[in-house]
Amino acid sequence: EQALIAAVQSVLSRVHLVILSDYAKGVVTDRVIAGVAAAAKAAGKIVIADPKSRDFRRYHGVDLLTPNRHEAAVAAGIACGNEAEAVMTGTRLMEQTGIASLLITRGEQGMTLMRKGEAPLHLPADAREVFDVSGAGDTVIASLGLALAAGLEMDIAARFANLCGLSQEGGGLYSNPSNQAAEPAGAAKLPQGSVEGSNVNSIAQITRRMEVQRAYEAIANMM
Repeated sequence: EQALIAAVQSVLSRVHLVILSDYAKGVVTDRVIAGVAAAAKAAGKIVIADPKSRDFRRYHGVDLLTPNRHEAAVAAGIACGNEAEAVMTGTRLMEQTGIASLLITRGEQGMTLMRKGEAPLHLPADAREVFDVSGAGDTVIASLGLALAAGLEMDIAARFANLCGLSQEGGGLYSNPSNQAAEPAGAAKLPQGSVEGSNVNSIAQITRRMEVQRAYEAIANMM
């Protein structure tokens, strides 16, 4: 455990943030979590954790948790089936752990971002059919970490992570058979192809694409 903590400490000056991906295989122990979180905090680095435990209090000290809805529901002891329940679940977990931010991935329902002192942010999946959720948690935490490392605000980073699972070709985590994101009823229409290289036709879609483009540019500048 100490060797692993020391290894992380040795590279902290060369990284933007730390991701703890817990697979419950015995590597990410309580001592490792606490040691890495303390070292990262001392170095001014963000720590994100993808939890795999019934007790999220062991992740105290990290800046952001990214559980899926099942993991969140089990840890909180309450259902996490809709937006209202996601908010209740997130609120309880934040109170229990003292962690300031929580991003609950909710499959075909999208994500819910909870931040201390701010209103919940619900991000729709923009998908009509779930293609494959394998590796969804890894995709979310990797893209979220990349966006945060690039200096993006957490809400924009969460939107970027949410959309990283989409694929216009139908091969991503979420497949949209029509090759277009579902749009809210009554959304203002614009001519097809109004945004170069895309097939968007609503202001809502254009806004989302602009946010993702901002994320891409920030990440490219960091490379």
